[in-house]
Amino acid sequence: MTQNKSVDRRVMNTQNADLGVCLASLPAQAKHFKYKSQKVSCSYWWKNVKLNVVVVVVVLLIILLLIIILLATGFGLY
Repeated sequence: MTQNKSVDRRVMNTQNADLGVCLASLPAQAKHFKYKSQKVSCSYWWKNVKLNVVVVVVVLLIILLLIIILLATGFGLY
């Protein structure tokens, strides 16, 4: 019976030691996660800006093309 308790205590001590190691590395992991998430966020923000610029340029080109066609045909007044 005493031997079983001793084994149980050793197992618990080993588990507690492993937990302590995990808890010690937790702040570093959180800092790394925050850095990576900010980097990904910035990357997607720039992709969004580029997409918006492309959409605006395409819309402006379409409007310019329509204006040129209307001016060339005399606004359909004939």
